[in-house]
Amino acid sequence: MKKFSSLYFIFSVFYLMFGIFGFARAGLVPCGGTDQSPCTLCDFFAVFSNIIHFITFDLTPAVAMLMFLIGGIILLTAGGNEQRLAKGKQLVTNTVIGLLIIYLGWLLINSLLTTIAPNFGGLTGRPWWQGVSCQ
Repeated sequence: MKKFSSLYFIFSVFYLMFGIFGFARAGLVPCGGTDQSPCTLCDFFAVFSNIIHFITFDLTPAVAMLMFLIGGIILLTAGGNEQRLAKGKQLVTNTVIGLLIIYLGWLLINSLLTTIAPNFGGLTGRPWWQGVSCQ
């Protein structure tokens, strides 16, 4: 029962977080729906860009915040138990390492693209990290 209540709490938090995201309301796919234009090849790249932006800037901070919260609760409730202290420290450390990997990877790609192809930003000439616009 304890495992079920933990899973219920995690899914409830994710459900509430997705309600405030712009992509959850607008959708990742900018075409093909009712009252939308048909999909083109450019829209494929726009979807890819939307997914990268969603994972990097919307989902990652929310999940990292949740992992920091869980790690902090484990550390606070350890009560001198060495295994729980190690588990809490490991969770916080792994979260920091994951954030570093994600954002340093984004920084590396940004540096490469702005050095190699400064006008790469889709069909409108915007920077690549602002997303592809097919209008």
